[in-house]
Amino acid sequence: MQSCCPHLPSGLTLRIILGMYFIERRVADHQWIRELNFKTEFKALKGARRKAISTLGTYRVVHAM
Repeated sequence: MQSCCPHLPSGLTLRIILGMYFIERRVADHQWIRELNFKTEFKALKGARRKAISTLGTYRVVHAM
């Protein structure tokens, strides 16, 4: 089976290249603690909103390459 894009790696390496979206929580000393990761920005936004409402904390979504 031949790849459609031979110049790009496949599998897990490709996922790392495309990036992930992380939910980070703000702690008392104004630092951000990374908590969860998602494949899509939409899922990360839903997760951050759900956590912010349930804990009354400050959360943000960060895209990491």
